[in-house]
Amino acid sequence: MHAIHVIYVLFLCLFDACTGIGTVGYVPTSCLRSVHAIVDERQAILRARTAWYCIHPYEAQTSEQDWLKNFEAARRGRDWKVGPVLPPGYAGGGINVLLAADGRVLDVFMTG
Repeated sequence: MHAIHVIYVLFLCLFDACTGIGTVGYVPTSCLRSVHAIVDERQAILRARTAWYCIHPYEAQTSEQDWLKNFEAARRGRDWKVGPVLPPGYAGGGINVLLAADGRVLDVFMTG
């Protein structure tokens, strides 16, 4: 992680503006909030993309089209799970984001 980003997150945590989630640790709370409810798979994938790059601002960003092609979203009750599209017979690997129906990020984790 970039040193300035670490200092930024530590500063936010001092003022109770960060939240610990999943395997990514502490992140700015602003990355977890949303103003839009998620109504379909496309919105879920794009919300996951926004959250990922907010949490990882120094990572090279891929396009929305690449995310829509390489990720899938599935309902889990009212919530959504976004993860990579995997070939048949593969168990996992990559970015996973759990989202509430209202767009809040519930968890972010990597599978191996």
